[in-house]
Amino acid sequence: MSRIDISNYLVHFTKGQSAFDNFRSIINQKTLIGGTGFIKGKQECICFTEAPLHALQDILDQSDAHSFRYAPFGIIIKKDWLFKQGGRPVIYQTKEEGDKLPAELWWRHVTYDPIADNPVDFTWEREWRVKTDKLEICPDNAILVVPGVDELRGVCEAHDIADSIPDDLFDRLDDTIPLNATIDGENWTVILVRNPPNGWSGLDVDLE
Repeated sequence: MSRIDISNYLVHFTKGQSAFDNFRSIINQKTLIGGTGFIKGKQECICFTEAPLHALQDILDQSDAHSFRYAPFGIIIKKDWLFKQGGRPVIYQTKEEGDKLPAELWWRHVTYDPIADNPVDFTWEREWRVKTDKLEICPDNAILVVPGVDELRGVCEAHDIADSIPDDLFDRLDDTIPLNATIDGENWTVILVRNPPNGWSGLDVDLE
């Protein structure tokens, strides 16, 4: 059954002032790198959101409000593919409930306490995690996410391939979702956050 409130895909966003450089590094290395920030037990994880593409701008706006500063550069993967790699949705619960989890599951805990004196609620992230220090990706199992036309041009120029892009490509993007870009000799599928198709709830792209 098709649903517009949930997606079969997951998105990993880069963040901070170095978001674009991190995005370029992901493409160059074809690898997502884990981190320990906000992870109970300091276990290395890679984090994703399961928000559908048409809601991604809301996720980015919420991150600004919470000073996380997610940037609209990222990677889309299939949810079932990450599940096979050990990825799981986080468990939103109080800190006390999280302390009762077995230590091997601490990485899935996210504090949720909407009735505390200082309420804690990150459920808007709709977060998934996979406990690993790195995750290899390629055009067969991943899609690139960029904010819009200017940023896509920047990615192309950063990889010295701007001259290989048709002159009218950036004038046709409203009618070309998703689109393809050859980067470092590989054909990536690219989605633009700022102009997702109306009612989008999944991609008609054959990912492994």
